[in-house]
Amino acid sequence: YAKWVNPNISIGDVKYGTIAEAIKNANEGDVITLKAGVYTENITINKANISIIGANENIDPNKQTRNEEAVIKGNIDVAANGFILNGVKLSGTSTVTVTSAVKVLKILYVYSDSTGMASAVDSNHNRKSVIYGYEGINVNDLVMSNCYFNIGSSVYCKEVMRFYGVVTNANIKNNYFTNSAAPTISEVIGLAQIAGIINISDNEFRFPTSNYLLMIGEWYNGGNVVIENNIFAGLN
Repeated sequence: YAKWVNPNISIGDVKYGTIAEAIKNANEGDVITLKAGVYTENITINKANISIIGANENIDPNKQTRNEEAVIKGNIDVAANGFILNGVKLSGTSTVTVTSAVKVLKILYVYSDSTGMASAVDSNHNRKSVIYGYEGINVNDLVMSNCYFNIGSSVYCKEVMRFYGVVTNANIKNNYFTNSAAPTISEVIGLAQIAGIINISDNEFRFPTSNYLLMIGEWYNGGNVVIENNIFAGLN
């Protein structure tokens, strides 16, 4: 019998039933393309230089009109170098979790209303994060740009990004962060250990509280931090 394939998931001209199946059959450097639709699955990136490109590739959710979204409802575990996520929507409790040391991670043109999930490490602290890395898991060359995050959760400590391992070189630029649910503390970006150059610029932070919006190098600071041209303001 013919194997079912999803016409919206492809590598080149070859279509696959799930994103996980596409990854299984991918070669290093392949691009997995997602057309508009909802993708409810957990996936693991275990091959180098894989890209997942959604229906809104390079369309800035903060400045441009988006097309119908390729919505991922599930967890993306990153265990390989060079992963790029571009032009998708993260929803539900979706997370991007770095599970082993990686070089080059790019989160680009992503629209997210995910509330994130509490990791085993952070569950006792009631933290929930959308982009996450465990202690001892280091990341080199992190880029997050032109993204929109509405972390609509009233949990005590709610973060878009939290890395406990050493982050060496990061460029966090041209993003919009908000939370309409008014938590007591919003650690929007938490990089516990840093090295190299950490650039946080041209972002907009709109939160009902200003508590701990940025937590940079609170465990170890071996880098140079540039924070400039950002907007910090209350909700409109």
